[in-house]
Amino acid sequence: MADAYVDHSYSSGTLTGTLTFTNASATVTGSGTAFTTELANGNYVRVSDGLQWYKVTARASDTSMTISPAFQQTTVTDTANASKKNAGVGSLADAYAHLSQATTDSVRSPGDIIYMRANLTYTYKGVHVVFDEDGTISLPITLQGCSSTIDPWGDASDVVPIIDFGGTAVRLLIDGDDFWTRKNLDARNSIDVFGALGAINCQGTQIINCKTSGNTTGISCILSSAIAGRAEIDGATITGNTESGLYLTGVVEIKNTSIDNSAKGLYILTGIAEIENTSFGQTIANTIDIQCSSGIIRARRCIFNFEKVTCSFLGSAVYSEDHNQVVGDHKSKYYQGMVERETTEVRSGGADNSIKVTPNANNHTNFPWQIHEWSEEAVAASAQTRGVYIEVTGIDATYPTVAQLWFEAESFSAGSGTAKQINKSTAVLAANSTWTWFPVTFTPGQVGKVRYRVYLAMPTEGATQDVYYIDNQLRDGV
Repeated sequence: MADAYVDHSYSSGTLTGTLTFTNASATVTGSGTAFTTELANGNYVRVSDGLQWYKVTARASDTSMTISPAFQQTTVTDTANASKKNAGVGSLADAYAHLSQATTDSVRSPGDIIYMRANLTYTYKGVHVVFDEDGTISLPITLQGCSSTIDPWGDASDVVPIIDFGGTAVRLLIDGDDFWTRKNLDARNSIDVFGALGAINCQGTQIINCKTSGNTTGISCILSSAIAGRAEIDGATITGNTESGLYLTGVVEIKNTSIDNSAKGLYILTGIAEIENTSFGQTIANTIDIQCSSGIIRARRCIFNFEKVTCSFLGSAVYSEDHNQVVGDHKSKYYQGMVERETTEVRSGGADNSIKVTPNANNHTNFPWQIHEWSEEAVAASAQTRGVYIEVTGIDATYPTVAQLWFEAESFSAGSGTAKQINKSTAVLAANSTWTWFPVTFTPGQVGKVRYRVYLAMPTEGATQDVYYIDNQLRDGV
């Protein structure tokens, strides 16, 4: 293990002569310069008052060299003997000036920590910062922004390092490199659609106490289902993204994060996102808080607006437990509609809560929507009756048929083995605001667990929004 130090303000010295850096050109020319003796390939240079360091990739002569990326500023002929160089070895006394010296140019090992000096802006316009090597689950490689509590330079500053991509399509890129942790960073002004802080096809990625602002996408985790492990985002502040605050595939855990002022607060393409104590649009509203394409989101104690949640395809779902941090307020949104816990519209003599179901136009006979499931252990192998009460409001003309709304029981069909049988109710609703009993009679082939479900396969009809209520009490008789 070895620590490395990155300090944008540090130079190893100045270069002899006068250097000309030309906008959009990778060639630097000199007058009275000594590029072949004062520099080595892999060193970094910048103009005396420049915002960005550039890697020396080739020296054609004492007066001509090639840099990467091409020069991003307007053309500069620097003051004589003033252009800076950095040939640092990454120690505190002889620090790197560019983050790529620590993540790409040198070899990292499990347990390494890269410290970035606080209260500085690191400009990486036109160039990705690429991460190499792998950490391990017990010894991750850490990129640590410094603060008053982690302060090897003695700056006593809590202004976290700013990484500014200058409005170009580049980012901090981890691609296939496992167990990297990024902490206490502020990443800005990337127009890369895959995020200022990106992770692709890797495991064990952690993004802790980081900020992103002014990007196309703030943070992305694009993880293959074949990759074991998950990504973790904790304590992030994400704002001002023209596309997504978070763009996700795979399995990602998000905690203690705020996402504001973005076109899409969180966009999940596929996979599972576990979210806890996270808020959306509380400082400046998002256009959409959550867009769930084909994935599943499980939220606990999170604050967001369900009117700004979309589920784009069959199978996508957003579950929210203790929604808006109200204990017991549980809501779920699916491609076919909304399900939530209801305590006002309840059946007299029934449970103290009902299941409120608000279907949309996507609910269809060809794709029955499972609204809820109960289970019961050790049900006897004898004739049984179970049922629930259901009510509807808002029907203008056509009530659901037995093929569009039913209660069912799934039990063992034989005295041994695992084969199952499903028995369905035959009751129908005939009036608004009337609780109706939906019983089913069945005889299990053996003692065991029985699962009970309610299905709806009818879109909202007419001009009025249909709303169904299910008494949240499984009963064995009227």
